[in-house]
Amino acid sequence: MTQATKDAKAALPSLEDQLASLTQQIDKERAALSDAHALHSALTTRTAALTQQSTQQRAAPRAHAATLLAAQNARQRAFDAQTQRLQTRLDAFIAAHVAAQLAAEELGGPVAGTAPDVDAAALEARAALPGRRGKGRAARDARQRRIDEIWGPLAALDDSAALEDESAADAGVEPTVAAGNELARLIARLIRGLEGDAEEGVYVRLERDSAAARFLVRSRVARFHGKDASRLRMTDFGRDLDG
Repeated sequence: MTQATKDAKAALPSLEDQLASLTQQIDKERAALSDAHALHSALTTRTAALTQQSTQQRAAPRAHAATLLAAQNARQRAFDAQTQRLQTRLDAFIAAHVAAQLAAEELGGPVAGTAPDVDAAALEARAALPGRRGKGRAARDARQRRIDEIWGPLAALDDSAALEDESAADAGVEPTVAAGNELARLIARLIRGLEGDAEEGVYVRLERDSAAARFLVRSRVARFHGKDASRLRMTDFGRDLDG
């Protein structure tokens, strides 16, 4: 065996140790490189997410406001449509079941609600009798005087001109239609008062003691002011009836 071979064999353990050490170092470097790639990927993903979030946050108030406005408009349209449907049903109910009874009461007949079957033809014939309209008005005036004696004369209405125009328009209308119109107008005024949209406040001041007003009070749809029978307000069904 030559000297070179002997020297190589002698150096072999040392080389093996160096190789093992280098292998371990390479493995560590590979692991560190893998961790660096993972960290870079995570940072890249997070940066993209933050950029997108920032963009959305800048656009969010405007988009959110537009969404809220669209939703509000949709609710308002639905509310208006439902209100119109309910108004149509109310008008039909008044015309079919209430107007004739109110007209009969105004002409001196039974109190509305106590005689459900009112012959419209007979009612018109009775209203057309000589002096009948005058007698009906006289009866209303008598009732009005009794109320005036208790509470004092009715004060002038803020919208008296409009009410006079409506009364004049109803003057040539058959009693049933006129009574229905009067009830519908009174309900509309009461609703505006309850919603806070009327200049006269929650209470509506009555132009006279009418069968329509008395009917609403008997039905618990409305109530008189505690100290003034010339003022009427819509019942707040969410609070008044429970209380």
